[in-house]
Amino acid sequence: MIADDSAIGQPDSVKLCALIGKWFNDFATRPIEVLPFRNILPLTGFTICHSLRIAYLYHSVLSSQGVKVGRRKQDVSFLQSGLVCTTLVMSGTTMAALLQGQPSGLLSEGSGEMVAAYMLASYAMKWLHPIMEQLPQLPLKLLSFFIDGFATTFGTLSLGLIPTLKDPTKQSSTGEPLILPMILVPLLCGSGASLLVPFFGLFQPQFSFGHPGFLSENLSVDFWGPWMISLIYGTIVDGRGLLFGSSRQILQYGTLYGVGSDLKEGSSPAPWMRPDEAHVLCSLILSITYVINEFGPQLLDRFTITRPGNSTKKEKLENNGDEASTAHATGHQISSGKVSNRKEKQ
Repeated sequence: MIADDSAIGQPDSVKLCALIGKWFNDFATRPIEVLPFRNILPLTGFTICHSLRIAYLYHSVLSSQGVKVGRRKQDVSFLQSGLVCTTLVMSGTTMAALLQGQPSGLLSEGSGEMVAAYMLASYAMKWLHPIMEQLPQLPLKLLSFFIDGFATTFGTLSLGLIPTLKDPTKQSSTGEPLILPMILVPLLCGSGASLLVPFFGLFQPQFSFGHPGFLSENLSVDFWGPWMISLIYGTIVDGRGLLFGSSRQILQYGTLYGVGSDLKEGSSPAPWMRPDEAHVLCSLILSITYVINEFGPQLLDRFTITRPGNSTKKEKLENNGDEASTAHATGHQISSGKVSNRKEKQ
């Protein structure tokens, strides 16, 4: 899944990233041989983990509203549950494919197996959800955030930014990457479901049009997360144009004054890291960002010295902690995912 460009003669300075990248490639690309139906539905370890993560997320959101998935009239149907889980994962890349006219998402090879995996995981989660609720929640949350981080980074970079950087139609006459495709395509591929979930009310038992989340003043990590890792990856590996070239110039010299002619002409500066190592680094950064976004405010509240006059206010905030956590949980997608209206995590 992560392209290894061995032609670049860069020193293997980040051995940990290279080791993680090799392990993740095997985990995400090799079908599990022990499965009895592997010839009909080849599933990788990461596909199984991510499909269960998305299904558990959706069932948890429904459970917080007092709704279950089942056959009763007041329940959400299995078909609706499976379609929502599939939408959370593949809607962004499908929108990007329609926008660019390239096969991706539901239009790509192997999409049928992906849809089947997420539909089956959503069906099985009816019985798995009560069991997973009894597990220690802190390790489960941390694992979910890292699954979201790697899935969203794969969608953002491997399906979004990297093909766009290689596409000559997405470059100016001087060879510089065009800014708008560098911003829009990675966002759609990395967290496109964040646009659809609030707009169509996909986390509600009955769908309804709502206020788009991207019009909110306080954008969630699902929106600026893909932009952040796109900027990091483009600066480290590409370094061309106004967006990535200026960022590299600031990191190198601390100023935009006197931008080099190589950046202006769109030539390819030497990458700072191998692409596969930079990919893993972005995955780790995004995963840690999700963890900080979830637990950071709680840690700050614990270490903040509260004045005596503000004790009542602090008690109110603590009493509302569960509601805040539930609200945040409805916002992670996949890729992402994750919920903060996340991810597409892929």
